[in-house]
Amino acid sequence: MNRTRFSLFLLLAVLALSACNGETSPLAVVQTMGAEQAQPAVEGTFLRELEVVTPTPGEMQTPLNLPTRLPPIDLSNMTGDSWLTISPDGSWTAQVQVAYPFDKNGVSTGDRYYVRLEVLKKDSPLVWTVLDDWSRWGLGYSIPGNLHWRADSRRLYFTEQEVVDGCAVFGNKRGLYEVNLDDGSLRELSGFATGELQAAPDGRQFAVLSGDTLEVRDTSGDTLARARLDILDSDWQAGRLVWSPDGGRVVFTVMFRPCGPPESSSIYSLNIRSGELAELIEKDPRVFVASQWLSDGRVELIDSAGAVWHLDPQSKGLEKVE
Repeated sequence: MNRTRFSLFLLLAVLALSACNGETSPLAVVQTMGAEQAQPAVEGTFLRELEVVTPTPGEMQTPLNLPTRLPPIDLSNMTGDSWLTISPDGSWTAQVQVAYPFDKNGVSTGDRYYVRLEVLKKDSPLVWTVLDDWSRWGLGYSIPGNLHWRADSRRLYFTEQEVVDGCAVFGNKRGLYEVNLDDGSLRELSGFATGELQAAPDGRQFAVLSGDTLEVRDTSGDTLARARLDILDSDWQAGRLVWSPDGGRVVFTVMFRPCGPPESSSIYSLNIRSGELAELIEKDPRVFVASQWLSDGRVELIDSAGAVWHLDPQSKGLEKVE
């Protein structure tokens, strides 16, 4: 795997973790986009063998096969990585594991890569295996990314993250998927939508940010709100959708000269009910990225130095967290 492709993979993995847990600054990774990155040194059979039980099926329309004990997989001639996120109530852990057809010296060992996405129940042998796939390795590849949860912890969401050569700070996503944790079933919510995709906390709607257009749709596909960005600058990328806890607003980040390292960033907010698009921060050289919407109504931002800030979306007041 070339170093540019692996740098992008690292960025996507950390962005996914930051979106779900708020533990990692996405800017810490954005700053490394042009830097040399070492290959991961995860080797061998690192995928776990798990016992499962058979739950009572829930209400989803397309149930997967009930889970069975997964055999161990020999990955001794591959390198890989894994990451996880924990549900809001702490009862579920979603784990992604990826293995690439290269040994620890970067020598090709095949033409397929492996992806597994599992969701494990705390204090229970139950595991839902959502993905367990071998795919052909080519100029680009895709992995499950942007893992996030419904507020009640009964649904997991993820996107199909495409990893290609070039500079894509926020990634290129296609498909928003919902995992029903009552019965392990899977459905796609977004149809043919591509771009940045994020489900609302209640799971009743989702946002799609593609190019200069942001749409909010319900799960039947009807558009609830739409706004277009009027940006004269030609070199920018937008992403990092963050919902308010009540699902009434969504904020996102626009990064200028993103592959330079970034020169500046703006923060926008869309009011779902009114359709009003407001610029909360304009081309700030501290390069803020939206991280999460706090319970007190403020939005947490992280700057390029890793410092945390709180933004009041009403007054546009900005306060650094010491």
